[in-house]
Amino acid sequence: MKAQEVMISINPIHLAAVDGLKLDLREYRDVDQVPVTDEEEKYIGTVDKEDLVIEMHENGLLSKDWLKTVLNCSAPCVRTFADIEIMTNMQTETVVIDEKEHVKGIITRPMNALLKRLHGLNTQFETIIDATPNGIMAVDSDG
Repeated sequence: MKAQEVMISINPIHLAAVDGLKLDLREYRDVDQVPVTDEEEKYIGTVDKEDLVIEMHENGLLSKDWLKTVLNCSAPCVRTFADIEIMTNMQTETVVIDEKEHVKGIITRPMNALLKRLHGLNTQFETIIDATPNGIMAVDSDG
């Protein structure tokens, strides 16, 4: 499975167009972090949705200067064709970018937890199959 198969699509906030922007936060209801892009629409980091809610409530509009102060430039990201196995150790939301570093989507925390569990089950299943000499096994109601 690839990152693009488990991500949800999301429109990033464009730093170049943020001054005076009145943001519709309903678009970001399924995420905790919102990706931000630079003037060339390349991914530069994320902003916490809670910070956006507070700023929009207090001021009604966003500003580039404010956004730069709350920008998290160390938020994790992966390429669209990255195998999900690399994501099993990620504890936060993960931004998905293409080869040009444009934001394509985000993998949410619940999805990261599911991927980690899926990876663990896959490992257990492979261990069982490798332990049976002919690949055939019988399981009763007790497991």
